[in-house]
Amino acid sequence: MKNDKKISTAQFISEMGEIMQETEKMIHELSNIQEKWNKHHMKYSQLMDYYFSKQWQKDMQADEDNYFGDISKGVLSEDGVYNLNGEMYYLALAMMRTAFKYIDNEATE
Repeated sequence: MKNDKKISTAQFISEMGEIMQETEKMIHELSNIQEKWNKHHMKYSQLMDYYFSKQWQKDMQADEDNYFGDISKGVLSEDGVYNLNGEMYYLALAMMRTAFKYIDNEATE
């Protein structure tokens, strides 16, 4: 318990308890988000399959001819889906780095 301010033992225990509660809450939130993502991943895979398909190319061409009218067509934007895929890639890398950091930290203690 090195601390220049000489925190009392009771205060230190209280602070550690708050950290524990905050960590438990964050673990629960992360677990819920992971579960939601796992359920959503099949839909995301469908989007990526569509984006790299000949059908997407046909739909993009049809959109240039205004075939679909005024519906939302963001999915036909080359940059939109491509950028989303890139964001997902870098997010996955960041999550892996974070996970490895925690695993490595546990292994070295």
